Amino acid sequence: MKIRVHYGFMALLVIVLASCSKSNTNKIANNWSVVSSEEEQTSINEDGDKDYTRTSYTETTISTHSESTPFGEPTTFQESSGKVSANFLNIKKDGTWIWNLEYTFEGIQGGMQVYTNIKTIESGTWNFTGKTKGDDFKKNERIAFNILKKSTSVFQYQDQVLAYSNGNEASYLTGENMLIYTIVKSKKNELQLEQEKNNQSTMNGDVNTYKSTRNMTLKAQ
Repeated sequence: MKIRVHYGFMALLVIVLASCSKSNTNKIANNWSVVSSEEEQTSINEDGDKDYTRTSYTETTISTHSESTPFGEPTTFQESSGKVSANFLNIKKDGTWIWNLEYTFEGIQGGMQVYTNIKTIESGTWNFTGKTKGDDFKKNERIAFNILKKSTSVFQYQDQVLAYSNGNEASYLTGENMLIYTIVKSKKNELQLEQEKNNQSTMNGDVNTYKSTRNMTLKAQ
């Protein structure tokens, strides 16, 4: 079984959210649990090749659906599902934060039961962004999360025997790897976030188009 691993919040994203009310530190600072999250990513290159991925989380499950469509060829599909053991975001009043995400995929490979465990930990500093002239955002409607440290570990077991392991750690300067959020809904015990991102890049003369959206609900622990 081929498994595609998707790391939430592992790359630089700009998350744009429409806010219905102002937020403040007392509403944001909390131990949050991600109770639902759905992300869609679409990539199209100049040759017409298209890739699409949807990743969905509940409090206890993760599922992925991937489609790959080379230009002029049939679409191939990939499905996977697993269990979530941790998906917690701790935002502190002192301006720091830490995100813990851990999940496990299970399947059959070569007649053996295979478990793949993925764990990521990210941490850094956060602050409300200032209002930029000409934008539509009000005070305290957007938050900047600076990722200062990130660690990833992957363990794969075959019939309960460790067959593969890999881990890495990275450090970043302030502003080098940053997420920008706007708040859709902000209550003492609930946050709702929504992402939309569109960009184009050129590599070796080829133009690549990328689009992603994410809807996420967090509840206080």
